[in-house]
Amino acid sequence: MPTNNVQDFYRQVKSNRKDLGFTKSESSAKKKTHLSEKQTTAAGAKEECEWERLLTEFDMDMKYGPCSGMKRLERWERAVKMDLNPPTEIGNFLKTMKIGDPKRNCILEGKLF
Repeated sequence: MPTNNVQDFYRQVKSNRKDLGFTKSESSAKKKTHLSEKQTTAAGAKEECEWERLLTEFDMDMKYGPCSGMKRLERWERAVKMDLNPPTEIGNFLKTMKIGDPKRNCILEGKLF
C-alpha cells in the first residue's frame, strides 16, 4: 500500500562530517569567516547604493544643466565654473573614481541617442 508521507518516500541520508574531512571546529570557523565577509559586503553594498542614489539625483537635477552627452565629472566641473554650487561630496567622489568606471557616465548615457 502506498504511503502518503513524503518524508517516508524521500529518505534523507545525512553524511558524516568525518567523511567530508571536516571537524566541528573547522566547520564553525569557516562559518564565522563567511558571516564576517557577508557583513562587510553588505555594508559596502549599502554604501554603494547610497552613492548610486546621490549620483542619480545629481543627474536628474536640472539646475546643474543638461546631463546628456557628457560625463558626470564634466557636468560637475561645468556647474562649478557657472557658480551653480553643485554638491562638493559628489565632485570628490567622482574625482576618486577610476577612468573606466561606468558610474562616471550620466544615467542617461546611451539611452537618448
